Amino acid sequence: MNSIVSATSLMAAAAVASPIHASSIGSDENAELMQLGQQLDLLTRQWVAQRKSERQKMDVFDREVELVTGIKFKDAGPLDYQSEYWKTRRALSDKRAKRANETRDQEDGDPWVPLDDRLSQLVPGILAQKARTMSGVAIQARAAAIACQELWDSDLIENEGSLDVERIFIEAVCRYAGITPLPLETDASLTATVHAVVEADPIFAAIEDHRRAWANASANTSRLDEIARRHAGAAQRAAAAQKLADLHDAVNEGEDQLGNVVPTTMAGASALITYAATCENSELIVEIMSNLAKALPTIAT
Repeated sequence: MNSIVSATSLMAAAAVASPIHASSIGSDENAELMQLGQQLDLLTRQWVAQRKSERQKMDVFDREVELVTGIKFKDAGPLDYQSEYWKTRRALSDKRAKRANETRDQEDGDPWVPLDDRLSQLVPGILAQKARTMSGVAIQARAAAIACQELWDSDLIENEGSLDVERIFIEAVCRYAGITPLPLETDASLTATVHAVVEADPIFAAIEDHRRAWANASANTSRLDEIARRHAGAAQRAAAAQKLADLHDAVNEGEDQLGNVVPTTMAGASALITYAATCENSELIVEIMSNLAKALPTIAT
């Protein structure tokens, strides 16, 4: 059993087992969970956009396979690598994956990696909270569904012949919270249904932009710098130098946002303080503290 799924089941069970009376609970009692929920919403938007991009690419691939085999994907039947369709599809898929890996070596890497890394950091924190409101339960249910998205893999279900009990349980908690598990939502409704559970605060987007820019720069600077200085081809050196400059520009822009985008909620201010503690740039930390000094009196009133 997947360890995240097990934790999800335990947390969701605790939420369902304890009746929630919103009228008797102050909205600030789940402030930390609400803050984490905003971060989850930002990641969810990125996840939705990436999944849509992947599905568009898969549609193109399905048509490529159809041109070779003369069979539409929906008519291919169950997975069977003894059949000509599935053998051809696997061979074309291997070639496609090789091309993708070669492209990623020259660009910014697998776009799913930073998303999965952030989710692996965020979801345990969400599930560690005790939900005291229905909104809190909804955040935990959405986190569980996106973290365990493989449970909704149609090929896996078809091969195993049944739904996992974990998926059934997560869907039950989602129904209780009045939401649809993200993997079940259609592409047309994905963007429309992803929304913040508390008032939007622009600082969350600023934090995420800087986090992403810094991660990209950290992961790619050494490689691009090596190409820019030592590659035999002038065009490759110029392209690497430009990508390196773009990465640094993104970091600088992210730092400007952290110093100038004023938090509008206490949850946002708390998130900015927490993020500042992870920063290594002392000048940036000073700018963040100055930003907080401007924000806190306004929030307090």
